[in-house]
Amino acid sequence: MIADIALVADAPIVLIDEVENAGIDKHRAVRVLAGHGKIIVTATHDPVLMLMHDRRLVMAGGGMDAVIALDSRERQWLKYLSGLDATLLSARDRLREGYRLNPEELA
Repeated sequence: MIADIALVADAPIVLIDEVENAGIDKHRAVRVLAGHGKIIVTATHDPVLMLMHDRRLVMAGGGMDAVIALDSRERQWLKYLSGLDATLLSARDRLREGYRLNPEELA
């Protein structure tokens, strides 16, 4: 796993680029890295991953446009979006394994 590799390295800062496309458990990776005192810089388009960090840098026009601190409203969004994300990941895994999706499972 990427977090395991980053822990072996002595660098205090870890750059994660588009982890959502790598098939890595992003929640676990961020939790493990943060738990070992690593500073995590993530390049992503994933709203869940964006909201998992205390601050996010907004890039525009080829540079840094803003620094936004996570607030209580966005923490609520994180909880909601994490649930949706878990549902999507489960559906993806089931489809990859050849299963059919059943609408009754959504309840």
